[in-house]
Amino acid sequence: MKISNDIRLAIELCLRHGIAFVAYANPSERRLKFQSSLGETDCDDCDYFFVNTFASPLESLVKIPFLADEQMTIAALDQRPTDICRTPSPSLPSPTCHRQYIESVDNVIAHLKEKGGKTVISRTICGSIPGIDWIEFARQYFSELPLTYRFIYYTPATGAWIVATPELLFSHNRSSATSHTVALAGTRVCSADDKPWDDKNLKEQKIVSDYISECLESNGLNFSKTGPHSSKFGNIEHLCTSFDIFDTVLSAEKCFRITDSLSPTPAVSGYPVDVALKEIREAEKHHRGCYSGYLGFATSNNFMSVVNLRCLQFSGYDYCIYAGGGIMPDSDSSREWLETESKTEKARLVLERFSNR
Repeated sequence: MKISNDIRLAIELCLRHGIAFVAYANPSERRLKFQSSLGETDCDDCDYFFVNTFASPLESLVKIPFLADEQMTIAALDQRPTDICRTPSPSLPSPTCHRQYIESVDNVIAHLKEKGGKTVISRTICGSIPGIDWIEFARQYFSELPLTYRFIYYTPATGAWIVATPELLFSHNRSSATSHTVALAGTRVCSADDKPWDDKNLKEQKIVSDYISECLESNGLNFSKTGPHSSKFGNIEHLCTSFDIFDTVLSAEKCFRITDSLSPTPAVSGYPVDVALKEIREAEKHHRGCYSGYLGFATSNNFMSVVNLRCLQFSGYDYCIYAGGGIMPDSDSSREWLETESKTEKARLVLERFSNR
């Protein structure tokens, strides 16, 4: 992964001055691209980046209009005095201890055995590394996960985040009149043998796949479905079902409505969604913030939204990693803890490099 000196400087200046920005790369791309808002919050006919927090209404969407690339951002900010009155970033949560997580998951399993369904319970891994260079951390982290959608972004409302997510939520290309989404659910550590998936993961995948089918149908879309198949991302793999829509041109407003109806999918909340959200509020002691919400781009020809996963929030030298897993009636809390360990392994290994310097 390449991050140019200009993009590094532009990111540093935006963080220093509290200016919204995004630096990003799509799967297999080897260089980050950069755009900032220069402090503006809206722009007619501009392309823009957007981000929404977990289980929030569409009205809560935060936009970063594409008003300046890295050179324009440097020219505008390099000599500007630091704004000491800028909006403070959201505070980071406390870490989730092992005992707290196991108790929460065991309680959820007991409820699910009575009522059925699925609930996604997440945890946080938090700490501080004096002197850490978050841009260099992002470069190394992104290099470990080249097949993901990768972002560094900051807005005054959300704070600063680093994301390497495998999960597309919804995409649309107006020129080809095609759209695409996936059901990504079911997780295990990669192994040399191609063994069959267990029932628990297959059930998780079916719940998400059926939910997405219902959402697309409710939005009046005809689609073709393929899968599920295994998709590998770093040291773990997921079950993936693909959905394709052809010969249908959608407006940006329609794309947002579809994204809003899909989010949060059962892959990050559970099913039934309303019941799962209630369980999450009772079980989790932290606010998810942007974790498992969505982010993406809206341009004149393309729309893309992805789920905010494999992410880390940072402020100064402090950080918080988020990870979760789908809890089913036959889940085992110790195995679920190990799943979150697997999902955060790449981020933790890169952090260790900076801790050991």
